[in-house]
Amino acid sequence: MGVRWLWVPLAAWMLSYPLTNLIQGYGWDLHIAIALGGFAIAAGAGYSLRRKNWLAMMGGSIGAAILFYAVTNTGSWLLLPQYSKTWAGFVQAQTVGVPGLPPAWVFLRGSLAANILFSGLFLLGQRKWGSAPAEATALATVRVRR
Repeated sequence: MGVRWLWVPLAAWMLSYPLTNLIQGYGWDLHIAIALGGFAIAAGAGYSLRRKNWLAMMGGSIGAAILFYAVTNTGSWLLLPQYSKTWAGFVQAQTVGVPGLPPAWVFLRGSLAANILFSGLFLLGQRKWGSAPAEATALATVRVRR
């Protein structure tokens, strides 16, 4: 598949992010740069595992979800006034989050579940349909009668 297909998840995210922000009543701010940074780190981790076995790729998928969570929650801790800029505030940002909202760890749980499910499906699909047999891709010899 290669790097040329990286635009697909990026385009999906760039189309869905403004919509979800609008629905939830948020605007665009520095959080988008932090989210993009988290995606870049996750994409870099995935790119480094592109020729590894399925177990390494699944581990990388889990690691990417944890890295994204840590990067974005650290960004929230730095940017949001609801968090004290102390070790206790940092731990709050990584675990329970802002009072009145679902705990931050729920996002990590959902991300891990989605990464495991979809990475597993993509790897299974790639194994089953990803490469065509050599006979199917070889050019046939054509004889032309004159």
